Amino acid sequence: RYVLFKVEPADSKANIQYRSETDTEYRVFADGQIDDDGRSTEKIPVGKYYYKITSKYYHISEGIIDLADAAEPYVAEVTLRPNYGELTLKSAANADIYIDGEKVGDGFWSGKLMPGSYTVETVLEKHANSEEVIEVRDGERKSIALKEPTPLTGSLDLSSTPLEADITIDGIRYGTTPRVVDNLLIGDHYVLISKHGYESKDATVTIIDGETAELTVVLEKETSGVYNVVEPKVDQAADTVAMHKGHEYVDLGLSVKWAACNVGASKPEECGGYYAWGESV
Repeated sequence: RYVLFKVEPADSKANIQYRSETDTEYRVFADGQIDDDGRSTEKIPVGKYYYKITSKYYHISEGIIDLADAAEPYVAEVTLRPNYGELTLKSAANADIYIDGEKVGDGFWSGKLMPGSYTVETVLEKHANSEEVIEVRDGERKSIALKEPTPLTGSLDLSSTPLEADITIDGIRYGTTPRVVDNLLIGDHYVLISKHGYESKDATVTIIDGETAELTVVLEKETSGVYNVVEPKVDQAADTVAMHKGHEYVDLGLSVKWAACNVGASKPEECGGYYAWGESV
């Protein structure tokens, strides 16, 4: 006679087994075939049978089928009783979430868990893992804000010559030198030291957990737009300034003679005139 099982809920992925009164072991019903509606059917000899239905998130359901000879199918309707809790886990730091060592989400996870104790970890780069044990009860629904990973940090002691230079770390301003910047995450950081009138200096500094790194820089004055005063060369023997075609010059030992001052200037400290590129004077 045909036996038709109708299992609810349909998406329970149930496993149906049965045995006769004389069998000692269960056999799989319908070779494990069950459709999307939770239906499964097989033709078996008339008689008395014991069945059990198992599913991961449901209690085992057991019963008896007493088959008499008949043309119509024997229908067994079974509703499984839930055996799980529904849990939602959230991490404000968008940390990876692990349940019993298996990664389940990035900052968020929601799903079913069978009753019991679970170890939940939040993992974030450059942070110490956070761990807690969560109890799940049958039929329970709850949302949990997880403990956040603890930042691994160190400090950076900054000084400069001249003092009161601006400090920028990874694009964020941190005041002026000298200063100790605390609570920097471990790893490499881009540091820029700058001051008006001076050439900026940058560096990459590695921060180690619980330690203080040191960075001292010496800033050089800007040369852009500033003209160095160069005294004209004096002929020591004649005690006169070296001249070439009526112009004072300085010999820098570079095979060419350099004017003692800019074009249009009469003294080395003067800026001289403005001339476009290629313009003749």
